[in-house]
Parts: sequence; structure tokens; C-alpha cells
Amino acid sequence: MRRFLLCLLLLPLATSSFGQVAVQLQASDGNLYGASGTNFYSFNPTTDKQTILNSSVSSPLTLCLERSDGTLLGISKSGQAMDVTLTGDITAIATFPSVPACPAIANDGNYYGSASSGGDYGCGYLYQLTSSGELNIFFNFVCGGINVGSNYSPIQGSDGNLYWYNNGLLQRYSPTTGETATTLPNNNSSGPLLEASDGNFYALIASVDGVGGSVVQITPKGAASSIYTPFDAFAMSDLFLTGSTVQPLAVLVQYDYFASDPNDGCYANGNFFPLVPLSLSGDPGTVNFSLGVDEADGDDANGDEYTIASMLFGGNGDLYAAYTDYNQTDGSTGGEQPQCDGGTSTTAYNETFSTGSVAPITITLNKTHVKPGGTATATWQVTNAYSDTLQQCFGFGGLSGKLALSGSATVTAPSSAGSYVSSIVCGGTEVGFATLTAGNATMTLASSAAQVNQGTPFTLTATITNPGTPAPTGTVSFLYGSTVIGSAPVNNSVGTFTASTAGVPAGSYSVVASYPGDSNYGPATSAPVTVTIEGKAATSTVLTPASQSVLHNANVSLTATVNGSSTHGAPSGTVKFMSGSTVIATGTLKAQSSTASAVTIGESTVSVAPGKYTVMATYGGDGYNLPSSSGAVTVTVEDSTPVALTISPNPVAADASFTLTATINGKDNPSGTLEFYVNGTQNIASANVSNSVAQVTVEAGTLTSGTYSVTAYYAGDANNPTGTSPAVSLTVQ
Repeated sequence: MRRFLLCLLLLPLATSSFGQVAVQLQASDGNLYGASGTNFYSFNPTTDKQTILNSSVSSPLTLCLERSDGTLLGISKSGQAMDVTLTGDITAIATFPSVPACPAIANDGNYYGSASSGGDYGCGYLYQLTSSGELNIFFNFVCGGINVGSNYSPIQGSDGNLYWYNNGLLQRYSPTTGETATTLPNNNSSGPLLEASDGNFYALIASVDGVGGSVVQITPKGAASSIYTPFDAFAMSDLFLTGSTVQPLAVLVQYDYFASDPNDGCYANGNFFPLVPLSLSGDPGTVNFSLGVDEADGDDANGDEYTIASMLFGGNGDLYAAYTDYNQTDGSTGGEQPQCDGGTSTTAYNETFSTGSVAPITITLNKTHVKPGGTATATWQVTNAYSDTLQQCFGFGGLSGKLALSGSATVTAPSSAGSYVSSIVCGGTEVGFATLTAGNATMTLASSAAQVNQGTPFTLTATITNPGTPAPTGTVSFLYGSTVIGSAPVNNSVGTFTASTAGVPAGSYSVVASYPGDSNYGPATSAPVTVTIEGKAATSTVLTPASQSVLHNANVSLTATVNGSSTHGAPSGTVKFMSGSTVIATGTLKAQSSTASAVTIGESTVSVAPGKYTVMATYGGDGYNLPSSSGAVTVTVEDSTPVALTISPNPVAADASFTLTATINGKDNPSGTLEFYVNGTQNIASANVSNSVAQVTVEAGTLTSGTYSVTAYYAGDANNPTGTSPAVSLTVQ
């Protein structure tokens, strides 16, 4: 079971002693219009804004329908037909002999209605009100006759005759022949009438042949039957046709009423009761809700008392209602009693109900957004015009004149920007809407970051915020001043661009997005966004030691320390150690403190010729730090002492000894010791250096048969550096 109550708008109207407060119709501009005592007001269902348009209405006013010129036709309680503009101007155009029911529009463009009193015999009359406001009383009911006047609006049936249902009688009048007929006697009550898609009439009445509270189906010849009995007793508010034999036929809005004081001559209505979608077969779906439930005697134990003044079926498929909250004013303790003699302060509220029904008139546009002066195609369908009354359809807002029940037409937007409503009103009471927006696009711009580091990219996103149908196309550009920094296609109303900050100086930059428009959207420029590019911090690189000397074939050790000032922490990244343009090593920095990082390398000088070398460290920078280079340091690679090695005999037999002789070509008669190695690691002998020569005989059997690489290593002395001889190959047989 679905609840249809959407929201309680609680919009108080002006206080009044007149209890019939009504939201009586929805006009071609989409607003609801109604009257409250001496006030005439509008209500915007989109913004929930209520506006008093005229606070000096001379007589309580009932709004009947909207005419083809966009003005409203109303009947005052003093018995005048009133021309009412949507801005609040009210002019009397005709005076009735008595207060009649509202008329219905007929296919001749005039309006027809009836009254239950007045006329030649005082028992009611039928009247014609021309489109120009001329009043013609063309039929007078005779008191006591079978034909009786009615305070319900007639409708013009599909056969061209006028029909209304009053006091249990289906009454017919032919505007062509003047013939009247009463075809359904002996029923107790009646209400407004609708003609349905099956050719029958439907009414909601209080009782039929003693059966209480029924929806009645009536054939054009007058045969009536009750197809659904929802309650034992109720009063009719409205019956709305919303579909065909397959879809739900009607939404019945009903409420109980109770006489609070017979001397007051008014009603206090206690409850909101179900909305009942009804099919032609009489199979209903019922949704119950209540608001301010009260009892007939005015006991306020269950809530306040309310009077529903009217309900209408809106162009969006929702129901709109107005009701009066009767507040306690007489000082009694027995409950809240409505006062209808002028002593009660009443407050009116609007309420919206969603019926889930299809709107009575649907209008679609092939475009919902164009440039000013642009065009769109409107296509419409009227879904429930089964009587001639509802087939009198007129267009507004780009649609004009009398319209067929379905069709299409070109709608041209005005030359100024804005949203314009095209609407169709049928029977003066049912309305459908379509909104066409004309003008430029509107656009916003956002950045993925308000602050970025120099060299770090960021993303700009431009969004067209008023897309319609069709979607915007083309390209959006991103600009700093007059400089275009990039562009992007518009997809799904969005364009994105990733901007580079490489080489961009630090500072704050104001960026805008610019859209040139397309065939349906005028140009747009976004509000600027500011992106701050943070400059990188300066660094300094120190290389230690400042200078050093190493022997040839030894290792050189260098440490690079990078000092920074960034608030984002110590520098990171890599350092290159350079000798001239040659990279001799690369190392990764490790933080030593919050502002300094270092890396140490050790490089062999085996392949480096003796001599002096200038070395420097170069730091490449990172996202927060600038590059820097150290000062140059000098590394001296000293030459080693030359050593010559001979072996005799070579080759040598495995069972024979052999002699190793090393000659040191040094300074000042080299001295010291010398070691002999086989294959670089096996020390097979050692000898003292004497007169620059070291010699030793290796015993037979020390080496097995094979080929060996033999070197002599001189340990150096006070005047000579170390030295190693070239390797000599020894063959042991």
C-alpha cells in the first residue's frame, strides 16, 4: 500500500471568516490559483512560494477555468462572472440572477452552466456566457417539474449535448435543438460528471437506491449502476479521468463531513480519506492516510478539525488540495468548534499528494535548451479528453490557438535568455507543461589542487551546469589571462585538461574556462579559480674530503651531502659524481636530518691512470628542491713502484725446483720484502729485497703439473710505493 502524501506545505493565507478557501485551478503558467475570503493568490508548486495578488476582492470568489486568452473565469458569491488576470486584476463582466455553478467550455467556444435557483420561475436556469462576456439565460426550470436546476457544472458530451448529474437525475440539453431530457429519476444525490473512454458517464454520489457511498456508471440513455462502494457516507470532491480501460480510470478524493451547529449553516470536515484509483471494472486500489483526524462532535481528542475546500489534478500528475484549520475560538472546553458566522479565524494551507497517475496532458520537446530565438519541436498528447468539453484545447507560451488532441508544432524561444513554459489547457481546467530554456551555457571550473609544486601537473575540470537536450558539444579552453594553456572536448557536459607546471615560475595564477557555445548554447566563461605554484627550495651540495691522494690500484672514497631549506623535509633523489663530463658513479641520497641528506661512494683506481683528477657532485633536485652542484675537489692517483718477475727454469719438471727473481725499479736502492703469489691468491714464497732484487728457490713438488699465473708484490719502503709485477705464466710438467 503506497502513501501518496508528499508534503505539508503549511503556507498560511490571510485570515478570513469565509471558510471556503481553495486552490481551485492550475493555470497555463504552472502556478496554482485560488481565493481566500477577500484574497486572490497564486502558489508556485516548484518554489513553494505563495503570493497574494489581490487583497481587495469584493466578494468571495470561485475560480472556474482558464480561457483561451489566458485569463481566468470566476464566479463570485455575489453572483457575478469575473474576468481574472494572472496578475490579480479582477473585473466583473456579467451579473447572474442568482449564484450559478461554474460553466464548462463547449465546442462553439462559449461557456454553458446552470443554477439551482433564480430565473423566471425561481427554480434555476441554464445559461450561456459568450467568449466576449455576454450572458444569455436560454432555459428556465419550472418549479416542481421533473427538470431541476443544478449547482454542478455541465459537460459537453461526445455527442454535442450538455450533461450534468443532479439530485439523482442525469440531465441532458441540446444546444442545437433546445431539447431537455431527464433520464434517471429516483436517486438521492449526485456530483460532478465525467465521460469516460467507454462512452459511459461516471459520478461519485452519496447513495443510490439506499446503497451508501458509490461510484456510479451511467449510460448515455440513463441506466445507472453502482460499480464501487468505498464508504457508507461521504461527499463528493472531484472525479478525475486519468486513463483507459486498461489503466486506472479515476482518482476519487473524498472526505466525511459533519454539521457542527445547525444554526451556523456550515460544515466542519473531520478527516482526509483515501485516494482511490478506480478502473472501469470497478476494481480499486486504496491508499489510506489521515491528517488531523477529528470526530463529528468536535471532540479534539484525535486532533484538529479541517475543512477541505478543493482539490485539483495538476499537470504533473499530482493532486493539490487546500483546507481550512478551524481553531478553538469560543472558549469552550468540549472541543474545537468551527464558527461560520464571522467570528472564526481560519487559516488555509496547501497540501500536495502524489497519485502516481499519468498527467492528463503530456508535452515533450525534442530540445530543452536553445539559444535565444532558437526553435524546438513540441509534441503533445491529451490522454483523457473523451467529452467535447475536455477536447477544447488551447496553447500558450509558443503554442497558440485551438489545438488538436495530439500533434506537434515548432516553438520559438524569445530573444532574451530565460526559461519559458509552453502549455496546453483543455476544458479550461486540465493542463500540461514543457519548459524550454534559452540562453548561454553556465559553467563552473574546479582545480584538482589549490597549491601544486613546481613541476607537478594538476587537472582543471570545466562543467556546464545547465545542460539540456541535446547535450552541449564543442571544446572548452582554459586560459591564464589571454594565454590559452590548454583545451579539451566537452563530453557529458564536462571538459578536463591536465596542465604542466614545468618551467612555470612560482606564484599564484588565476585561470578561467571559456566555452564558445554551439548551435544550442550561447558562450560561457567560468568564474576564475586560483592555483598557487610553490617554488622549489634552494639546496647546496658539499663533496668531502676536499682532496685526497690514493695509490694506483687503491680505492677512493667520496661523500656528497645535500643541504636543503624546504618545509617538506630533507632533499631526496640522486647525486652524480662527475670527473669532467664523465659520470664516475651515481648514488641515492638518504636523509641525515630534517634538512640534509648524504651518499658515500667508493671507487677503485685500477683502471685510472696515475695523475690528478677534478671531481664534483651534482644533485638533480626533486619535487620540492632545486638542483645544486658541489665545488670541485682534487683526487691524486699516484703511480706504483715497477716490479719485474722472471722464472727459471720455465717450463719446469714437477720433480724439480725453480727460482723466482723479482727486480724493483725504485728510488734510493729499494728495500723491504716481496711476496710471490700463484693465481693471485696463493702465497708460495717470500724474500727480502737486497740491492733492488729479491730471489727465492721453490722446492720441487710445491706445485703439481699444470699452468700457473705468478705475480710478485712489493710492499714498498720509506722511499718507494708498493708495486705488483705483471703476471708471468709458469708451466709445471
